[in-house]
Amino acid sequence: MNYAHKPTVTIASRTGQAPARPVNPAQTRQALQAAMSLTLETLSKLQESRVLSAESLDRPLSTI
Repeated sequence: MNYAHKPTVTIASRTGQAPARPVNPAQTRQALQAAMSLTLETLSKLQESRVLSAESLDRPLSTI
């Protein structure tokens, strides 16, 4: 088969599907940075709230 003459297949959108929008790299980067900073902030709060005893420090993490 000669691929140069192969017909182009168009994909019909499903009913109710939103049309494709171009990706805005700056907006995507900003959203990822905001999500990452929120994640790191939450993680630091969780780490601060952990109660560590001498006993828990001696045991391996898998047993805590």
